[in-house]
Amino acid sequence: MTTSLGFVATLLGLAAIAGVFFLLHRLRVRHRLVVVDTTLFWKQAIEDARARVLVQRFRHPWVYALLVTIGGLLWLAFARLDVSARSARDTLVLLDASATMTSGDRFASACEIAEELVPSLGVERRHVILCDERPRTVLAPGEHARLLHERLVGREARGIPPTVERALRSWLGRMRERPCDVVVIGDSMPASEVLAALPSDVRLSRVDVASSSASASTRASNQGITAFGYAAARSGSWDRVDILAEVTRAGAGEISPPVLTLDGRALGRAFERRGETRSSGPDGARSVRFYLNDLACSGESLEARLPGGDSLEADDKATLVLPDRRKVRVAVEADLPPAIARVIAVDPALEIVEASAEPAVVIRRAGGSFAGDLPALELTGGASEHAFFVTCTEGDDPGATLLSLHTRLGLGEIDANAVATKTRRVISAGAGTGARRGIAVWSELFAHEYNFVDSRAFPLFVSVGLRWLAGVRDDVGAAPIGSVIEDVQLATTESGRTIRTLGDAFTPVAAGLYGLDGGRRVDATLLDPLVTGGVNASKSPERYGAALGFDIVPWLLLLAALLLCIEWVLFQRGRIP
Repeated sequence: MTTSLGFVATLLGLAAIAGVFFLLHRLRVRHRLVVVDTTLFWKQAIEDARARVLVQRFRHPWVYALLVTIGGLLWLAFARLDVSARSARDTLVLLDASATMTSGDRFASACEIAEELVPSLGVERRHVILCDERPRTVLAPGEHARLLHERLVGREARGIPPTVERALRSWLGRMRERPCDVVVIGDSMPASEVLAALPSDVRLSRVDVASSSASASTRASNQGITAFGYAAARSGSWDRVDILAEVTRAGAGEISPPVLTLDGRALGRAFERRGETRSSGPDGARSVRFYLNDLACSGESLEARLPGGDSLEADDKATLVLPDRRKVRVAVEADLPPAIARVIAVDPALEIVEASAEPAVVIRRAGGSFAGDLPALELTGGASEHAFFVTCTEGDDPGATLLSLHTRLGLGEIDANAVATKTRRVISAGAGTGARRGIAVWSELFAHEYNFVDSRAFPLFVSVGLRWLAGVRDDVGAAPIGSVIEDVQLATTESGRTIRTLGDAFTPVAAGLYGLDGGRRVDATLLDPLVTGGVNASKSPERYGAALGFDIVPWLLLLAALLLCIEWVLFQRGRIP
């Protein structure tokens, strides 16, 4: 039995009420004695004889007891007396809103269970968290239970991985003063190692949620896409990629290959099935990998969907944005070192075009106007301070850009000491900002005597440098929900909401197409084996039983109102002075 004010404060309040009524019964204004020769005041004198004064005896103990009882009941109701069997323990309710709850009306049923459970818990001891993409509190301690219904209106389960474990870890990381009961309403459960590491004063249980449209056997035989991505084609073709899709199935049944569509149109090509693996877990999930080789790509959206469908639709579809692998058109000024043209000729991502054929980048000597204002790789004279100088656009960090390109361009492979000895100059690299991207290099380094052209760094310098000038990058086209995408400062959802990242990494928390800075796109997809494989079958939690108590506050108020009515009737009849 507990109260929101604490045991000591409640007792002090009861003692104060008893003391106040005691003084009111003992203390009354005494009249000044005046002798009058008349019998007109006999009736008043009789009434005054019943008056309570500090020096006279306590005349009405039953009236005092009645008033103290009424005052005590009102005080206990104000203090929110809790007489339930769990009143000495905190209760954390975790409402699962992950992908497994999207089937049928399961999430709505889970909300109803939570709304029925919460009133039976201690008002100051209960805490309800909605385990959405970011767990959030929907009912804090001390709030009325009716607020839970209002805050759950319009909420729905989404195609996201389970976040119950994250919410539980966050809760356990706080300072706790009392033991805690954790109730999970839904399918998701923390990993077995997390359950084994729970403190001894924490008890975890789960409420299973039934659905009118999907049986447990149907959910147990679910299949879903657990991996979907691309890699450079093994054939070596620059404008093609190889596709991988992995399908996992829990329970018996045939694993079907996904059907592919490209920008909403049927692709007309089928996956090749390669092997099957079986997990060692209790669910016995089976996984099959499907491959598709040499798919031409130029920035399209590729979707894989399992035929037929099942009770859990969130994992039946996966999408990704293919890279734009069109060749980079390069204009090369005449009379440049022939080694540059030889590197471009063997690079499948590059092709030499005329200056009038709308090139993307240009290679020329510094100070010239060949091919106009385009990102350029320029050969400079010996007057330049730096042997290599990188120009990035406004808004980019020159230092970070140079640090990134130093390794990618192979500058670390150059024997700078030998070159410096031959040229008798310091070999250095610098960076700055300008209207467009550019790379400048000393023209004398292209002479064979300096060994730059013959080094293994030279092909990297030309190929990667031209790709960087043209803005070509191997972007992430698809990402599992919860994964980290590097080098992102700004992301935009399909609804137009802008997300600014902390640092240079972005983590999608819900499925959908995101636009990233620099014109990039990424499709976040539910690729989670735990979701596809069904509920984490943990043996530790037990089903949460019925409430062991009830809310006594309304009954206290009702009893106090009844006693007030009795006191009023007794006073009207003259039984109470």
